[in-house]
Amino acid sequence: MINYYYIAIKRSIKKIGLIWFSLYVVLSFLIKVKKKLFKIFIIIFPSYSNNFKNQKYKYNKLFDYEKIKKFHIYDRKQLIKNRIKIFLNFNKDYSKSFLEKKNELKKTNNSNKKITYKIFDKINKSKLTNWKIDNISGYEWNSSIFSHSIKIPIDKKVDIKVPWELARLQHLTNLSINSYVNKLDDFSFIKDQTLDFISSNPPYWGVNWFNAMEVSIRGSNLCIIADILKQNKSVNEEEFLIILNSINDHFNYVIENLEWTTFSTNNHYLSNLLGLLIMGYYLPRCKFNESVLKFTINQFYNEIDYQFYEDGASKEGSTGYHLFCSEMIFFGMLFLEKLKKERVFNIEELKLDICKRIINKINFISQISPHLNKSRLNKIKKKIENIFEFSKNLIRNNDTLLQIGDNDSGCFISLNFNNNLMEKKSLHLHSSKNLKGSFFEVLKSSINFQLKTKKRIKKSIGKIKFNEKDFNYKQSYFFKFPKQVKIKEIKNDQFPDFGLYIFEHKIFKLFITCKQKYDFLNSGHHHYDNLSIDLSIDRKNVVTDPGSFVYTSDLKKRKKFKGFQSHFVPFFKECELNQDKDSVFNCNFFFKAECLNMSKNEFLGKITYKNGFIFRYLSISEKGIKIFDCSNDQDIFNLRKNFKNNKISSSYRILDNDNIFNSDFL
Repeated sequence: MINYYYIAIKRSIKKIGLIWFSLYVVLSFLIKVKKKLFKIFIIIFPSYSNNFKNQKYKYNKLFDYEKIKKFHIYDRKQLIKNRIKIFLNFNKDYSKSFLEKKNELKKTNNSNKKITYKIFDKINKSKLTNWKIDNISGYEWNSSIFSHSIKIPIDKKVDIKVPWELARLQHLTNLSINSYVNKLDDFSFIKDQTLDFISSNPPYWGVNWFNAMEVSIRGSNLCIIADILKQNKSVNEEEFLIILNSINDHFNYVIENLEWTTFSTNNHYLSNLLGLLIMGYYLPRCKFNESVLKFTINQFYNEIDYQFYEDGASKEGSTGYHLFCSEMIFFGMLFLEKLKKERVFNIEELKLDICKRIINKINFISQISPHLNKSRLNKIKKKIENIFEFSKNLIRNNDTLLQIGDNDSGCFISLNFNNNLMEKKSLHLHSSKNLKGSFFEVLKSSINFQLKTKKRIKKSIGKIKFNEKDFNYKQSYFFKFPKQVKIKEIKNDQFPDFGLYIFEHKIFKLFITCKQKYDFLNSGHHHYDNLSIDLSIDRKNVVTDPGSFVYTSDLKKRKKFKGFQSHFVPFFKECELNQDKDSVFNCNFFFKAECLNMSKNEFLGKITYKNGFIFRYLSISEKGIKIFDCSNDQDIFNLRKNFKNNKISSSYRILDNDNIFNSDFL
């Protein structure tokens, strides 16, 4: 078992030095004390803020909604009845009656009760929403529990991600844009649901204030909802100020609960930064707000540099989370462009102010982080080009997303490619299809940054010398094409830092996972998929990386979708993968693979196990793809026997009709 704490401490000291690490330990202790005192404070006093008391404050318009010509919601009629599609193939009712919700407010902690009733009185008598239920299992969280006291249920068939997904308010964001663009009258419903959420979920109480990522996503979506309601004149002054103060509560929560550590940061911290960028841009300006924005600008670029390899791929080992992060970078670039027009973003003047709140992470992070200069900024921008290039390549032959590693199907703000799909991320689709007048194209036109990816220069490699007869143990597979393929028409791409190698033709697309790098502290979304393939032919799934299916609610299924039994991985007959010591978001083992050679139509890789090596050789002919798995160490498992009609999880908690392995093409 890998000693997590030992590795984390060792990494921290190496990264920032013993003195700074010691100071961070002291700071962490003080933050814990502060949170305990804050809990006592909000038991006595309201946790809602009231910074904005009239509309004299200037706030910033987010997007040019008037330029959007194409925006469509397939299930609009369902959504306005509170029937919402969350991790299911159908819309499910999340309604609670007006009277039920009013009675529920009696359970609100005493310090917030007066404010919640005041907000609730602004709502029309209509069906409202149960924001704290896992509507798949039926489990409901208590909204009167301090949010940081809540524990995530592990292996109890209860999924905390269900109320979190609902509480991101993305369905209300989509309804808002759709109503504005298509001149529909759903604004009363949108306003009522927004006020209902604010009254039902006091800051720092209940399941929906559990972590800063969820609060960042919701706060950013709230900005869009408020922006449109205000522009459409669908809220009065008092209602708008309620929403504006709620955005401020979200902003402050993220500041106080940044998901940053001395040894590792990931998509959570990047989402915190994007949330601060959007909320900080939208909220009325003040010196504190500007100091946070300066901190955020510097950190946003730092994290792009830290969280991504030089080839543009995410270090987390997941294509799903790479795409999630690349969409966040897309929105981040948009708001950085907006801030460039203000004095907030001036490289020469980007000196970080000392945040007035002493006991939080901002001042500490600012002191130990590298600061921006023009040279470093240009280098990071080149990496961003590679990030978008990698994202563009994640589309399979049938327009579905390549799912290497974990994927929870979520997004930060929906780019509205097709809201009938359960996979909410769509940058890979927008990148390959020019949908004029779409939300994505309107946003892209506002970014003074070249999103069009550059052609990657690849090393020319000669024919691979390989003979399967040189090995004692072997397995072979042949996948036939429906018609002949011209070898010269095959396109190649490779991302060696991530470990992804691609062969593409109009008839097929083949991905090979071949990872040399694994970081126990950064790569929490890895699966046991090294030297696996993902193949689609003639728009049909042939061999498919099946995704994740679930995280915390069912550990048996979690391990199944991470393990050998769900991937076309070469392994020995006698090799038993013991996943008992795996945590939910870590693999206890990493079997290193390396690409030995790659040509126009061939690939040779090697994977290392404790009991020997296996070589995988792929050769593409006009008729099909031949695979040889060979070793001189032990007998190799026949993968035809591995999958037993195992289904693909096309998105989180959704099982498709298609199997992982389609023998029709063998």
